[in-house]
Amino acid sequence: MDQHRDLPAIERDLNQALVTFNMSRGVLNSKLSVFAAREGAEDRLINMADAYGPEHVLDVMRENPSLAGLPRAATSAEIAELREPLTAAYNNAHTVSKLNSEKQNKLREADPTLPKAVMVNGRPMVYDPERNVALWMDTGEEEDMDHEVIEPSTEQDDEEEQERGM
Repeated sequence: MDQHRDLPAIERDLNQALVTFNMSRGVLNSKLSVFAAREGAEDRLINMADAYGPEHVLDVMRENPSLAGLPRAATSAEIAELREPLTAAYNNAHTVSKLNSEKQNKLREADPTLPKAVMVNGRPMVYDPERNVALWMDTGEEEDMDHEVIEPSTEQDDEEEQERGM
């Protein structure tokens, strides 16, 4: 990114990238409707793709769908239908993150004390480690980050426990 770009130009590009991301996210969500997937499944898949890559996520959808938040395995035809929307949402999320980083760097040039916001599912968030809360910049809402982690149970886990005699 050009360090000499002004903040309005960066914000304009970021806003356009957010529109594109949200459109691709909506397409992915629409394609997931055949699964009766739980709410937020598209965000889970995009975040998984960010960590492991879109192709790995598609493999998980076929081989261990509960990890992807799906009630059943995806067929080969469904994987083919999901490949492009998942990849587009993944790529668009990266564009949003890069532009947000550019914006945050520009803002911090003027005021280095400003906390740096990161993008989470297309929303800017600042984490306050002293209070252990996330502040959503678009709504001003605070979210407590002290959540109990509950590991999902899968039928495969139940079958493995039965095989081990548990």
